[in-house]
Amino acid sequence: MPFATIQSSSGRTTIADINGQFEFISSTVGEKMVISYVNFRSKEFTIDKTNHYSVFLQSKTKLSDNEINESQKKKLNLF
Repeated sequence: MPFATIQSSSGRTTIADINGQFEFISSTVGEKMVISYVNFRSKEFTIDKTNHYSVFLQSKTKLSDNEINESQKKKLNLF
């Protein structure tokens, strides 16, 4: 997510760039990270030996069944 906020359990904070990428130098294995973005649920993950992570955020907004049906109809009409 572009411009999402990322906070480490050690108190460091950064903001993702326009491509949704960020970097923490010298993050330690076991350190927890929390990614947050407006209108999305925050996501926590723990640093391991991996250098790259794919994190997916879930929207806080729940669409009604009617809105979902209308959205599906619009998608079907595009094909």
